[in-house]
Amino acid sequence: MSSGKISAFGGTLQLPPHKICIAELTGEAVPERPGTVKPGAGRGYDPYEDPSLGGVSPYLRDLCDVVFPGEMEADPSKPGVLVEGVYHSYHRAEAVHECTHCGSVSTCRNGSYVRAVEMVPLSGGVRHVAHVRVRRRLCRECGKTYGAEVPGAERYGRWSREVLAIAFSDSLQGSSSDASRHLASRGISMSHDTINRLYSRIEVSGPTGDESEVVVIDDVAYRKGCSYMSIIGSAVRHTFLGLVEGRDGRNVSAWFREKGVSPKAVGRDRGSGLSAAVSDCAPDAVQVADRWHLLHNVKEHIRDAMKASLPAHVFFEGGVLAEGAPKRVDAQRLPPDAPEVLELDGRYDNTPPLDGAGNAVRVEIIAEKGGVLEREQAERRRRKKEDTARMRADFASGGVSKKELAGRYGISLPTLSRRLKMGEDEVESLDRKKRNGKMRSSAVDDHRNIIYKMLEDGVAPAAILSWCMGRGYAGSPVTLAKNIAAVSKNHFARDLKPDSMITSCYPPGVDAVSRLDIRRYMTSNDRSAMSEKPVAKYYRSIKRAYPVLGELENAWRDFYCTIMGSGPEWLDAFISRHENGTLANFVLGIKMDREAVRNAIIYDLSSGFMEGTNNLLKLVKRAMFGRASIKLLEKKMYAISQMRAMGKSASEILFGTS
Repeated sequence: MSSGKISAFGGTLQLPPHKICIAELTGEAVPERPGTVKPGAGRGYDPYEDPSLGGVSPYLRDLCDVVFPGEMEADPSKPGVLVEGVYHSYHRAEAVHECTHCGSVSTCRNGSYVRAVEMVPLSGGVRHVAHVRVRRRLCRECGKTYGAEVPGAERYGRWSREVLAIAFSDSLQGSSSDASRHLASRGISMSHDTINRLYSRIEVSGPTGDESEVVVIDDVAYRKGCSYMSIIGSAVRHTFLGLVEGRDGRNVSAWFREKGVSPKAVGRDRGSGLSAAVSDCAPDAVQVADRWHLLHNVKEHIRDAMKASLPAHVFFEGGVLAEGAPKRVDAQRLPPDAPEVLELDGRYDNTPPLDGAGNAVRVEIIAEKGGVLEREQAERRRRKKEDTARMRADFASGGVSKKELAGRYGISLPTLSRRLKMGEDEVESLDRKKRNGKMRSSAVDDHRNIIYKMLEDGVAPAAILSWCMGRGYAGSPVTLAKNIAAVSKNHFARDLKPDSMITSCYPPGVDAVSRLDIRRYMTSNDRSAMSEKPVAKYYRSIKRAYPVLGELENAWRDFYCTIMGSGPEWLDAFISRHENGTLANFVLGIKMDREAVRNAIIYDLSSGFMEGTNNLLKLVKRAMFGRASIKLLEKKMYAISQMRAMGKSASEILFGTS
């Protein structure tokens, strides 16, 4: 019988072809776990002798020959067994003759001990535990004992290196708790604390080779509005380099000095703190402002200028600019000619609906005299009177506190106090109806039976409202929506919101253009994408009504052409044209960071890849429910970057071996 093999790492469970799939042996589907063990079964139980396992047992018998790599073989005296869903295999590891302490040769044995090492699960997610009897030797030269190393496992380790690498990879883009649960479903038992301790093996080394020649720095929120981090990456290899606390530049400067980084060029956003930090630790580096951040900044200043000059919406009635906002009206969400509304024609009438016994159902919107709702209300009043009398008697007898009494009857303490203070006449009147109003006719009377039947058939409430509005209902849509919701609650115990049936909108013929659409249209390079929106139709009229838009549009075009062009001298022309205009504050910031902005025109350096890294960092942080420390986030991002950009495996990151 040929034996299978488990590699130290880098491979999966390798078995001969006839051992890979149970279905090839038995012709049956592969079960989730290849067999179970009867209660009370322990060591020495042979699944081959258990008839309840059927044709699965030859597969398990073959697994008894699975061996570790290196100088270790299966124990022929103890075949593998399956106990309570866990496959146990038995192996022997012989110690080498050379002493691990002094290097001298020793042939003196000194006992043995058994180690349990969890291996990669078998087919179907069966947990696999290897019991290895490790031989020890006594060195007569130094007098010390030493034992054999278990191939594929670390000293005193409970898991093989391959299992540790799988757990590490599984936890990179999520929390350790989620990874622990996921591994358990795959047949690996490992706690979230053990997975967290794997990250203590990782040391975020400084940049190597040409990684530090061109770096990019950006800030990212740790707790938005409260605390921030600075993320550092290499623009040469698009790799993650480090993560430091804060965004004022002090920790960035300390990181540069600690790692011994002296870049030739640094890409950054417009933060003044980062500018000072780079100038302090790398005075010869060329600082390049990111073009995306520059365009984003000018859009923010345009937004603020428009907010001060334009209303939130500009309205046009009949193509003419309106002075103010027209009054909104309520309308049904579905038009009367919608397909789901038209298909209801001819299917319903206003005759009383029938229950299962063939009796007519009285459709009630409010409690009517003699109706079901009135009887239910009378029953509730009767129970309220009886409960009040009992709680008053219990309290008068003593031995019970108000808090205990309130919990017994499920009411609040203020309600209990109010009922205890009632007089006898008030208690007697609790089961009486306070008023008996006169029922009046309603506009919904001609549709209430139809509404009941449609709700009973599961018709959408919005379609019911639109059908009634187009078939003779003369009231307002809000009143009709409330009546539909009342019928649904009273007869079908379903709560409906009127907002699901009606909407608030402007009257027909009124076009509303938002300030946001105006800004997007102004700063868009492809206005054809917004050609179907009202802003494309009325943009010229809005510019005539608000002259500031013309100035802002000219400033935007000038700056966009300057930044995306190839002439750094154009920047001075832009500053001279707009330093006294509406965007004076933005131009002042450009003047203070003039050299970095000029370099953005000269050098083709972008921090776009860093924005993608920021997005991944936020994804990992949120997957960990925001409980990750900055150090843990840094190690996760470093490992992900090394695996993606540098092609390293998890074993190389954890153990330094491939």
